[in-house]
Amino acid sequence: MRHAGVWTRHGFGHLPLDTCHPKPDTRGNAAGRIRIVHTGVRNGESSRRMLKGRGRIHIVGSGETRNGKTLLARLVTDFILLAQGDPVLFDADAPYGRLADWYPERAEIVDLKTTGGQIALFDRILEAPERDYVVDLPARDLMRFFTLVQQTGFIEEAKRQGLHADLMFVLDRPDVTLEALRTIRASLDGLRIVPVFNEASRINARLEGGETAAGVLAEMAELRLPRLDRDMMRIIEQHSFSFLAFLEDGGPELRALPRTVLRGFLRTVFGQLHDLGLVAGASALKRAKFA
Repeated sequence: MRHAGVWTRHGFGHLPLDTCHPKPDTRGNAAGRIRIVHTGVRNGESSRRMLKGRGRIHIVGSGETRNGKTLLARLVTDFILLAQGDPVLFDADAPYGRLADWYPERAEIVDLKTTGGQIALFDRILEAPERDYVVDLPARDLMRFFTLVQQTGFIEEAKRQGLHADLMFVLDRPDVTLEALRTIRASLDGLRIVPVFNEASRINARLEGGETAAGVLAEMAELRLPRLDRDMMRIIEQHSFSFLAFLEDGGPELRALPRTVLRGFLRTVFGQLHDLGLVAGASALKRAKFA
């Protein structure tokens, strides 16, 4: 008998298909509703058609703070926008958020400590699997998020919906980084992990030179964030600044920037996002005249 995956406040479960109502059950409150998120396919060919052209979940996290994590989330977002995508952003740094400062109309602040916040994130992603998503995780909620993901089977259900998920993990203190990566990798086989070396962080040198780190990071394709000087960082950290607007020559205040340096930085980062298969950005690279 075919089965369908269903989402409840207790996570994903399975019910016989003929017992599932074709529409969400809204008789209870929001936290207790049931949503049908997977109806199965008849054969492998149908499965391949279902997966074609689907979206991707970009999870950006780290075990520490102030190491370039939100900067990376912004870069991923603007590259998707440059490629004519329409990403949905989740800023899990409730109640204030940081990513939402740059994308107030696109980002939703969610509190992963609450059932409502968890449903707002997981339900919305599964309701529109054709979209791209960027999830900016604060360090304090990193393991809470992946515990929820493991308990609910979210990654497996997302894959059945045709969504691919990746974790771009900004490396920091060796003890925190390695423990987090070991735990996440051991518990979630379907999640692609991409270590991110921020060249502005001195701590990364200790990670790169350590035998233990080499073992944990083996066979993971890495992404590198080039170093920018302090003056440039002060400019791009302003909430009015947009990488997309800079590349589109959006105004005199942006044209006055040291364009060669910043364009070189963006060419490097965007090229890696495309080459690693994280963002289908061939059109974006041409649009920015990087290819």
